[in-house]
Amino acid sequence: APGCARKAFRRGRTQVATDPETNSIPAFMVAKSIQTRRVDPSMQNSTSPLRIAYLVPSLDVGGMERCVARLVAGLDPTRFSALVVSLTELGEASRWFDDRARLLAMHKQPGHDPSLFWRLAGVLREQRIDLVHSHNWGTLLEAVVARRCARVKAHVHAEHGTVLGDLGVSGLKRWLRRRASQWGMEHSNAVVCVSDATRRKLVEACGVAYQDVLTVDNGVPVPTTRPADRERMRRSLGLGEHALLVGSIGRLHEVKNFPALVGIVDQLNAGDHEVHLALVGDGPERDALAARAATLVHRDRVHLPGESDEVGAWLSAFDVYVNCSFSEGVSLGLLEAMAMGLPSVVTRVGDHAQVVTARSTQPQVADGADAACGSVVEPGDTEGLATALKALIADEPYRRALGANACRRHRRDFSVERMVTHYQELYESLLSPHLTARASGD
Repeated sequence: APGCARKAFRRGRTQVATDPETNSIPAFMVAKSIQTRRVDPSMQNSTSPLRIAYLVPSLDVGGMERCVARLVAGLDPTRFSALVVSLTELGEASRWFDDRARLLAMHKQPGHDPSLFWRLAGVLREQRIDLVHSHNWGTLLEAVVARRCARVKAHVHAEHGTVLGDLGVSGLKRWLRRRASQWGMEHSNAVVCVSDATRRKLVEACGVAYQDVLTVDNGVPVPTTRPADRERMRRSLGLGEHALLVGSIGRLHEVKNFPALVGIVDQLNAGDHEVHLALVGDGPERDALAARAATLVHRDRVHLPGESDEVGAWLSAFDVYVNCSFSEGVSLGLLEAMAMGLPSVVTRVGDHAQVVTARSTQPQVADGADAACGSVVEPGDTEGLATALKALIADEPYRRALGANACRRHRRDFSVERMVTHYQELYESLLSPHLTARASGD
């Protein structure tokens, strides 16, 4: 019934409170609606930390891997211990995990590897795992089967963006994935999406009910910086004292639509300001972007510095952040830019419009964290992108106001602490009956 908590699918899923008018969970308030049964502190102290196994397809560099690393690092070590299991190998993202996280590679064979199920079940049983938290399609079925074989108490599955692994699959393969994912989610205790856009995509792709999926927004820390970083990074690009730097951080892939951004650099320099563009990252589009930049009048104002771990240093050098992707859930780079107090221009994809636009039309309410912190343009609208950027370039007080609002909104809605708190509460909610039995000695 509208306004009542519903049981998800058929298997005692975590319950969520729905809006009495829309029968859905309000965006940006979804995670707060998780109905958790609080564990008595004395009960927690009498038990060992809950053992959580995080299953990821790989530990290559990517947004999902970074999100998992931040979640694991933020866990309360008195309440939780973490085992991170890569179904394939330990890649470059392994360096993001500190000593508190144990890392394990399952060395999955290419294609279908039937042995993975029983090998993974053996690991879960040997490590006495209490809860499995799987991430993305590439771990869902493995987690469900291995968890049941090992008699693990609970399973949370999270989708980070590309639902069903590849939204481009079609025909029989897509139908099989849809049915398999439905089965897998029916046998999970909770399904979580990291943005409301991903949640809607999951509902459409897999045929699950909207109210049966939780949203826990990704959280990012304020990037680490040093006082001299801004000057150092700008000097490395040869920027003058009064130059403005528009920038973006991410993989140089066609979905990011960076050629459009490179193509408007001459337009951005048509006024009184010296405007530079820096695209920090690497990828298959690098050579094409360099070739496109070479055709510009202001070719020396396009910079491709490559992959860098100095995210905070680069963001401190930027004056405006841009995400002009054709497709996205919520860009972690955008959230990091907000944490640094940068104004942004984003395309209307995923949850980006909700993230940067004003949350209220009432002037007395639409201030601070609820006020606009960026501009939104349609994906592929190159002229709209140029217009929005020129408006920011020409108005420094406007840039500063949007940046201050962005910083406040990050602190309220997109901090790592907020994300970790919601997951910890979800874990304890699902494991509460087992904790009660453990504490009573049953």
